[in-house]
Amino acid sequence: MKKTGIILIAALLALLLLGAKEWPDRNHGPFPLAKFMNTEVKKLNLTQAQLTQYDSIKAAMKQDTEDMIAKRKEVRSDVESTFASANPDINALSARLKQDLTQVPDMLSKRIDYFMEFYNILTPDQQKVLIADINQKLKSFPEKRDERSKHPSYHEQE
Repeated sequence: MKKTGIILIAALLALLLLGAKEWPDRNHGPFPLAKFMNTEVKKLNLTQAQLTQYDSIKAAMKQDTEDMIAKRKEVRSDVESTFASANPDINALSARLKQDLTQVPDMLSKRIDYFMEFYNILTPDQQKVLIADINQKLKSFPEKRDERSKHPSYHEQE
C-alpha cells in the first residue's frame, strides 16, 4: 500500500507539472501574454522605434518559451524513464521535481518584466489605451468563471 501511494502521489505530481498536453498545442499558445501583447501592438499604432523594441522583447519571450518547453520535455522524459524502470527511485524523482518547481516563480516573474518593458516603451496615450483594454478583460473574468461553473463537466471534478 505504501509503495502504491508513493507512486500515485508521484504520478499526480508529474501530471500537474507536465500537463496532459504540451503548451504549444493549447489554444492560447505557451503564454497568453504574448498573444495579448501582439493584439495590443496592432491597436496601438507603434512607431518604428517602438516596433523595434517590441520585436526585441518578443524575441526574448520566444527564447524563454522555447527553453521552458525544452525543460518540460526533459523532465517528462525523466519521469517516464523513472517509472519505466524495474525499481523506480521515487525519492530522487521527487527531489528533482521539487528542485524544478523552485524555478517556476522566476519564470513567471520574467513575464511580468517583459510586460513592464513593453508598457514602458509606450507613450502616455498608448498606455491609457492598454490600461483600458486590460480593465475590459478583467471585467469579463468573473462572468467567464460563472459561465464555466454552470457547465456540467465543471461539477464532475468534485
